[in-house]
Amino acid sequence: MNGMPEKKWYIVHTYSGHEAKVKQSLLERAKSFHREGEFDEILIPEDPSAAAAHLEAAVRTLEDVGARDELARALVAQASLLRVAGERVGTRRLLERALALFQELGTLDERPRVRAALAALDLAKVDQGLLIVSRDEPGLYQHLARELAGRPNVQVFLDRRRGERRQPGGVKVPDRRRADRRSGPEADAMLRSVGYAIVAQAYSAY
Repeated sequence: MNGMPEKKWYIVHTYSGHEAKVKQSLLERAKSFHREGEFDEILIPEDPSAAAAHLEAAVRTLEDVGARDELARALVAQASLLRVAGERVGTRRLLERALALFQELGTLDERPRVRAALAALDLAKVDQGLLIVSRDEPGLYQHLARELAGRPNVQVFLDRRRGERRQPGGVKVPDRRRADRRSGPEADAMLRSVGYAIVAQAYSAY
């Protein structure tokens, strides 16, 4: 033993496209506090092969020790790598497994983020459309609004059932009666079951 404490893997969640900045910030902070020796590697999706190997090992270890919350977070990280690689089926499988674990554990803060990632996968096939989020899912709405900020042809709205016509901040909400006529009962069923519904058409009237 060399007296150094055992090092562990940690997963840091960040917004897509900001991974390199976060990595640089961590390295700079470690240096400023003279703690560089406590870090071995900081891996981001741009280092896919190395990150994938380490995450796979981490997942196996977390499964063995029964650390389900950490396992779910590791699965989300794996899904991020597969999403960057364009492997949508594998991404969905990992996200759905992670979501099931978070639901079993009652982890509230991570579920909207994972469900937003699943919705974004569904929207990958849609050039233009409307995404309606259940009024009971404000956290999911916030994550989706951020996730889809770079998709100007996809509009995200928080569904309203009590006649509200505007969201806080002055964002206009579409007339629910018009949305019902266009999206139909299937969209309403999706709102109830998964918290969001996708209507794969452009609605310039909104």
